[in-house]
Order: sequence, then C-alpha cells, then structure tokens
Amino acid sequence: YVALSYVWGSAAGLSSTRGNIDALKRPGSLWLAQRDLPAVITDAMALVAGMGERYLWVDRLCILQDDGDTKMAAINQMDVIYENALLTIVAAEGADASAGLPGVGRRPRMQAQRCDVIGPRLKMIVPHELDALRSTKWASRAWTFQEYLASPRRLIFVNGQIAFRC
Repeated sequence: YVALSYVWGSAAGLSSTRGNIDALKRPGSLWLAQRDLPAVITDAMALVAGMGERYLWVDRLCILQDDGDTKMAAINQMDVIYENALLTIVAAEGADASAGLPGVGRRPRMQAQRCDVIGPRLKMIVPHELDALRSTKWASRAWTFQEYLASPRRLIFVNGQIAFRC
C-alpha cells in the first residue's frame, strides 16, 4: 500500500464513521464519492492508480473517526503504518487538504524544477524541496513529522516541486 501524509486543515470532506463504513467498504465506493473527498485524496487516488498500485492508506478513511477506541488503537500504530508503506506521498502544498497534488490530474505545477546543465548531454535536476518543506503548514505538525520520520520512501509535493527521498 501507499500512505498519504497531509494536513486536514479546514477542508471538509468525507470521513469514515460507524454509520458509513459498510457503504465505504463496497468496491468502487470511493471512486463514486470523489466529489465528497478533499482534492489531496482524489489526487492521491489517481496517482496511486497511475503507479499501478492498488491500495492507498488515508487516515480519515482508514480510521473510524467517531469511534474513540478504534481511533486510539490506530493512532498507536501510526509508526507501523508508515514504516511498512511501499511509499508515502507527502502532500505539503497549501494549507489544507483542498490544495491537492500539483502535477497530478488537472492540477498544474506552477513552478518548474531547476535543471543544471552539467555537460553537452548531461543535465541534473537539483531538488530544493527540503528548504521549501520547512516553511509549510505540513511541517508545523507533530503528526506529519512522525509520519515523515517513519516513512522509508517519500514522494514529496511542495512549492510546485516533486521529489523522491529514501
């Protein structure tokens, strides 16, 4: 599975509850409910499908939000969840989940990544995402810091850039 690390912020959207979990477990239910999901989740779904992976772990959908015991048990397993993910998508763009993943779907990336010419036929893209990452809302949260540290592989979306870290 691929895990998603993001900031909920003020973005409203569908969450799993005791009342809707059976409906959400039906095959295809999340594709049908896309209009009720924040952009970061629908973009992550598209990215994961495009990568040929089948499963995406998202806290607001994989943890029952109105069941305190289940929620606490899942919170206590967050390190294991992120450690065992094939990859963690770090969505550090924008202040909340409505920002999506620039460069995925119809959401354009506004900033081109810097490309240095090394030789006649050799170019190098130098990622500067860590500097940009430090000043984001995502970087100000303890939860997301824990998710970052636990993740062995990260695909980072920040400041119009996309970088892979392992």
